[in-house]
Amino acid sequence: WHCQCTCGGEAEIIGGMLRSGRTKSCGCIKAERDKMRTANARTTSPLYRIWKAMKVRCENPNSKDFPRYGGRGIKVCERWQSFENFLADMGDRPAGMQLERSDNEKGYSPTNCCWATPRQQNRNKSTNVILEYRGQRLCLAAWAEKLGKPRTTILNRYHRGKSISEILKK
Repeated sequence: WHCQCTCGGEAEIIGGMLRSGRTKSCGCIKAERDKMRTANARTTSPLYRIWKAMKVRCENPNSKDFPRYGGRGIKVCERWQSFENFLADMGDRPAGMQLERSDNEKGYSPTNCCWATPRQQNRNKSTNVILEYRGQRLCLAAWAEKLGKPRTTILNRYHRGKSISEILKK
């Protein structure tokens, strides 16, 4: 049978399917269900949770992280107010990676964000002590690694008020 659906669509339906009541639409109901399932799957995905957490810490004064983000002026760019745009710009999150702002004084945007390992991210915290020596700027942990020294040695020298050359001596 050639049928017209209440949505306006048309479909060829087997008579037995019509008589039994098993066919209820031209396919629009299934399409709508599939669309809702896809939207629900997306909103429960790890990437969606990352996007949502970014927005919460920047925009919700009740968030415990708001003082360190939105409270100090860190914003989510207008384009990333939409999850679809965030997804288009960042792509899927590579395994083991986290959302990282290259410059901690700037907000979340395509030009300031990338995927980084937890180690990379830990070395880019605003609370890190950064030492510049002979034109090179590194956090204490990176200096310790570069010099082959325990991080605690570098940290202790720093806290004792030593000069940069004394902190970093071999």
